[in-house]
Amino acid sequence: MSVKEVGVGCALGASDQNEVMVKGLVHGGPCHLSCQVGVGDVVISVDGTPVGGDVKLAKQLFLGEDNSGVTLALRRGGTVKNVHLLRGKTIENRAMKEGETCGIGISMNPVRDGLVISKISSGSPAQLAPPDAGACGA
Repeated sequence: MSVKEVGVGCALGASDQNEVMVKGLVHGGPCHLSCQVGVGDVVISVDGTPVGGDVKLAKQLFLGEDNSGVTLALRRGGTVKNVHLLRGKTIENRAMKEGETCGIGISMNPVRDGLVISKISSGSPAQLAPPDAGACGA
């Protein structure tokens, strides 16, 4: 039985400078949910492997086993940052099931007035994010 590979929910293409660039985000995909990846970001490396201008190589490296971690080195403006993501399918607009893991590596359970985080997966973006990472758009 083969393992189905999944990505991180973004479209890649070549920039005018022949670099690998994020051209689009899949709504509800790991890149979108992380709030750390944006259209126009340049992909420098994937899990430490430099991609240069090789879009095909970058796409291959983005793929992996569902719920496996991947680290992207991205450049926005003059700043390079490492973004840690969990590969996975797009999260549909539906209620989460009790104990289900979100795209950022958390499990949530319902409580009377909402949801509570019940588990943070080891090595996940939720665990690796600095405490002052802020929210989307902050």
